[in-house]
Amino acid sequence: MYRMDILEKLEKGHISVDKAVSMLKNPPKPGPLPKGHILIIKVQDEDKKLYIPIPLFLVNLAFLLGKLGIKIANIFGDKEDLRKANEVFKYVGYRDIRKLVNCLRICKSTGLVEVQDEDGTVIIHVV
Repeated sequence: MYRMDILEKLEKGHISVDKAVSMLKNPPKPGPLPKGHILIIKVQDEDKKLYIPIPLFLVNLAFLLGKLGIKIANIFGDKEDLRKANEVFKYVGYRDIRKLVNCLRICKSTGLVEVQDEDGTVIIHVV
């Protein structure tokens, strides 16, 4: 889009050829993306609305506590489900969750998911 604007200005005579070449060689650097802080899940039914705000900083904390809780429960418990969950958590690290949360923060300007059926709608976005 930026290049087309320069070429249109050049065609209309608003800028010189040298200025157009200079602008094409040195495009402006994009500014930082807006970042969100809260993941919001909206569930809209025919007669009810439910809003679930989840602060993104709590996602990291919840992951760490969940991982620790499953490890402890696995030591003291003998359930197959706990062993399976512990096997999955071995491959997901804190850095992975931090990257996920940082990617979610950047999604502030766009919605993440919107699901509609005949009964209602679920919308997930970051504000």
